[in-house]
Amino acid sequence: MVNTILTKSVNIFYMDTDNDLVKAIAGEMERRNMGVREAARVIGVSHPTLMKALAGDKITFEFAESLSKFLRLSTENVLRLAGLLPRLAPGSEYYEKLIHKINSMSEEDKEHLMNYIDFLLSKQG
Repeated sequence: MVNTILTKSVNIFYMDTDNDLVKAIAGEMERRNMGVREAARVIGVSHPTLMKALAGDKITFEFAESLSKFLRLSTENVLRLAGLLPRLAPGSEYYEKLIHKINSMSEEDKEHLMNYIDFLLSKQG
């Protein structure tokens, strides 16, 4: 399915709304209230490159690395969303995201998280 999107500028472009990567990028742009040009600047690519990705074109590994920071996902997860790596078994994608987020934390924050998890588990009996 392809939708026509009107950005904050006068540009109109087509977005492939059946593509998981496109959904993730568009969702993050919406959460951050960004247009294509601003998102492209933050990601570190040209706005035509971002527009091509939003139209469903294949992305490069370098673009996936830049998107991973923007989407706060691992590069591997971005490559999976783009269809460039095989999907994980159901449920394991959640654990991959969780591990990536934990690995991004400081050692002090990891310790706080572990203490909080221990607290929650102690409440279960």
